[in-house]
This record gives sequence, C-alpha cells and structure tokens, in this order.
Amino acid sequence: MHHRRGEAPVSVYGAAVNGNRRSWRLDVARDAARLYAQNAKVAAVAAAGSVGAGIDDEWSDLELDVYWHSDPTDSDRRAPIDALSGAVEHYWEYSPDEEEWGEEYRVGDLSIGGSSFLVVSAERFLERVVAHGDPSTNAQMRVAALASCVPLHGHALLERWREEAAVYPEPLRVRMVQRYLAPDRIEGWHLREALVERGDDLALHDLLVRGTRAVLGALHGLNRVLLSNPRMKWEQQLIARFEIAPTRLRERLHAVWTGSSRERVLALEALLDDTINLAATHLDVDMQEMRQALERRRPRLTQ
Repeated sequence: MHHRRGEAPVSVYGAAVNGNRRSWRLDVARDAARLYAQNAKVAAVAAAGSVGAGIDDEWSDLELDVYWHSDPTDSDRRAPIDALSGAVEHYWEYSPDEEEWGEEYRVGDLSIGGSSFLVVSAERFLERVVAHGDPSTNAQMRVAALASCVPLHGHALLERWREEAAVYPEPLRVRMVQRYLAPDRIEGWHLREALVERGDDLALHDLLVRGTRAVLGALHGLNRVLLSNPRMKWEQQLIARFEIAPTRLRERLHAVWTGSSRERVLALEALLDDTINLAATHLDVDMQEMRQALERRRPRLTQ
C-alpha cells in the first residue's frame, strides 16, 4: 500500500490474527452474512468489534455491520434475524446524526448488535476522517470498525475501504491531541485538593475519569490509533499499542485507581504532565493553556 506524504498506517488490533484466528462467534457471523447476502440491496457485511479485531473473549457479544445500496426496510432488516431464530431485544429506527439503523437480538445466549449503514455513508465517514482529519468520535468509530473488521460479504468493497481506513492523516493526529489535551477535559482540576480534603469521592472520581480519558485520547492521536470506542474499552490491549507513551503507563494508570485520594491525584497529575510533554515533543502544538490548567489551584482561605 502506498501512503500519502505526512500520513501513516493505522494501528489495528487484530492485524496479526484476522483471517487466521478461529472463533465460534465468527462462524455465527458467517451464517448471518449468508442470510443478509440473499438481499440484493446488501453491498457488504462485516464482523466488527472485538470479534472483527480478533480479541474476543468469553464475555464478548457479536457486532455485525451491514452496508446497503439503498435504505433497508423493516422487512429487509428483520428477515435475516427471523431466519436465525433471533429474539429482538432493541430495535432502533434510522438516526440522521449517526447515519445508522440498529438492533440488538439474541441467538441462543449470544447477543448480536446489528448496525446498518448506506454505502454512501461509509464513504462519507472515510472522507471525513482520512481526507479531512475529522476527529469526531462517531466518524472515527466507523472508520476504525472498517480498519479492523473481518469481511464476510462484499469482500472487494470492504478491502478497498480497509485500505483507505489504514491511512492516519497528520491533521487528525494533531486535532486528537488538541481535542483531548484541552483545559475543558479537566474542568474543575483546580479544586482537586479541596475534593480530597472534603472527602468528595464522587466528584473526585469523575475528575480522575475525565483526566485519564484525556491521557488516553491524546495517546490515540500521538500513536495514530483510531478511536474505536468512546469508553476506551479493552484498555489493556489498547495500552499495548501505544509506542509513544509515558513510561510504565500500565502500572501508573492502575495507581490512579488505588492508594489514597491524594496519591491518586498525584499519579494522574504526573501522567498528564508527561503526556503534555510528549505532545510538545512529537507535534507542533501549543500546550501552554493545558499546562496552565494543570498548575491551577484554588487558594486556601482561612479568613
């Protein structure tokens, strides 16, 4: 594959195992894909999520992405589910914001999340992220799903999309760092000492969660890793993909959730500081406002 100057290939979870790893969930996905493929309106079907990425475990559900030439009807969407003897638990109409139809259903004990998109929507997501460096969560999630999916039907189309999705543009890298290392991500940070001393554990936990997400979000950008989940699930596998990261990242993240409240704040403060320094070292970004936000403290007034 040839990449444009200033761009680099995306890091994908299952790059070494997709197509080789056997998963019974993938067998179910193939059965479902054959049923969807009977409809001429279906352009492609892919296994996405942890199954597509090749990291599924005993807790995993199955995510199926279906790409349509034209709007699917209720009958189009329900026919494969009925053929699988699936029990529908949730059924969502088209969302203009996400450009998606969705459903959740069970086949035996396996939960299956179905997502339907138009071909033109998939290509629009690719253009937004790859061509224009759009850092929005939904667009990145869609492109990340393509980058790590297992094609089940419409292989030529999906492989073309996967090749496009494998390019991480430099503008996206910069915007992800700017998006996550921004003062609003740690709003209320100047109150950290007051929260600790008052025993405001819930407010402090919220602050620690937002600060940790700021670190991980920025590291996505620095390492050219597409944001595949806004909650940043599969944390251990995610951390393993970060070549540019604060030293001992795994154990230092663990320290944010252990020890005394004061120790946890100090652990996150050091991680944020290191991440800011990495951003300034590897990218041409101004981190002055974030540095100032990290240093701010509400003064203690005794009278």
